[in-house]
Amino acid sequence: MLETQPQRGDIYACKVGHTSLEAPVTVQWEPRSSNAAKSKLWTRAVGAMLGVVFLAVGLSLYLKNKKATPIQQPAALLS
Repeated sequence: MLETQPQRGDIYACKVGHTSLEAPVTVQWEPRSSNAAKSKLWTRAVGAMLGVVFLAVGLSLYLKNKKATPIQQPAALLS
């Protein structure tokens, strides 16, 4: 097993030999961005943007309601 971070332009080859094979089998692999990876990236970006929008709306409503609430004066000061 090989643990590595694939980079654009890298080419990997896996060569397997076994007594049951007439000749070793070699398979080449070139890493590339998959549609699933791009989809995950867009999903995260849209989710983050929606989170920021909901946070901003919620915070603005909270602050607006906090300003609109009148402060009750003690009854002793009103007489």
